[in-house]
Amino acid sequence: MNFIIQAGSLFYQILRRMTSFMEIDTNTLYERKTSLKDIFSEKDGFRTWLAIVAVIIVMFIQRQYIAVMSDFMMQKYHINISQTTGLVNASLYGYAVMQIPTGVLVDKIGVRRLCIVSWSITFVATLIMTLTSSYHTALLMRFLIGASTASAVTSVMKVQALWFDAIYFSHLSAAMALISNIGNLLVTLPLSYLISKIGAQNSMWCICLITLFCVLLLFVFVKDKDNAIQQNEFHVTNALKEVLLNPHSWPPMLIIFTFISTSTSLCGFWGIEYLCQTYHLTTVQASKYMIFLSIGFMAGSPLVSLMDKVNKRNNRLNLQIFTGVYLLCWVYIVVFYRGRPPLIMIPLLFCIMGVVLMFHLLPFTVSKEVNKIENSGIATSSVNSMEFFGSSMINSIIGFLILGGLQIHRAIIVYLICATICFGMTFFIYREKGECRQK
Repeated sequence: MNFIIQAGSLFYQILRRMTSFMEIDTNTLYERKTSLKDIFSEKDGFRTWLAIVAVIIVMFIQRQYIAVMSDFMMQKYHINISQTTGLVNASLYGYAVMQIPTGVLVDKIGVRRLCIVSWSITFVATLIMTLTSSYHTALLMRFLIGASTASAVTSVMKVQALWFDAIYFSHLSAAMALISNIGNLLVTLPLSYLISKIGAQNSMWCICLITLFCVLLLFVFVKDKDNAIQQNEFHVTNALKEVLLNPHSWPPMLIIFTFISTSTSLCGFWGIEYLCQTYHLTTVQASKYMIFLSIGFMAGSPLVSLMDKVNKRNNRLNLQIFTGVYLLCWVYIVVFYRGRPPLIMIPLLFCIMGVVLMFHLLPFTVSKEVNKIENSGIATSSVNSMEFFGSSMINSIIGFLILGGLQIHRAIIVYLICATICFGMTFFIYREKGECRQK
């Protein structure tokens, strides 16, 4: 533990040294204070934003709680570990396929109606899954949960664009990322502790009640801005074709497919299984180590902005540096220690991984820069969907390897392969900012 504290102190000192190279004048500080005052002055917009961000916290819980109660799920539905990953994958597929439809719906019917209807579906699906003992019914409910929760992030982005000035968009997005990671924290140790006290079935009932509370929260606080619902027709097929046929769109999409998807896979299911089976830990003990990944995410959020200034908005260089660090972490785990590094190193490794994984935000910026302005929404949705298609594929491959007789500390070579592909894709990122935007 002393080693971890010393490592954390060293990391903090490095950050302080890096920030000392940045010039922050009084005008910048004044602008930040002014931006906060302007954000809070939009009371209805801020309440709407805050309510949806609170719901995103629950979205993370919905997405990842299967990992913490995997043993219970296998008993409840009489399934093996590969079929349990199917429950995780079902929600990921639902989330992925609804990315573009929710983007269209939020424009057509507005944030309020979309959020209330979709999260009502989430509640009903969660309730049925809690009650049923049928695996196939549970699969369908998990798909519906993934599809209906997909509205949250799309809606909060719409709220940020409608209610607030464009200069505050990045500030609000960073705040959303920081707050929403509370969900990642809650679904590790706190949920494991709750399960140990009241049992997995009762914990599922608690998740049902929290989801119902989300519906009430949205009903009370979420509002649509006047004239926010579009009446004009938008040609989704043409926009999607233009984005997918643009060769510069694919490197950022493939980076997301092989980068943040590994984190979604690790947090969503295999991380706890890996720790429990490799180091003979209980679920509660394994959850303590998974917390460090979430801590890394939170620490990485300001680092993204810092490196953006240090490297003068060179997205390609930043991605090469931090996907390279991520690759080295998996080389250390898989190659040097054959999947079994010293347990004392896991918190530091997970924390570093969390920090560098926050740079998955950069491919979204790249995708917007290499596509038409009017196609930016479709471009963002296409990139975002890659995380969930990628993680579901990774989950399935690891599950098949384990069923084939491979131990989990060997099967995680899949993460190393993904990290290698991801690092290679960074060399194909278009480096001239904005110049290849399609005309």
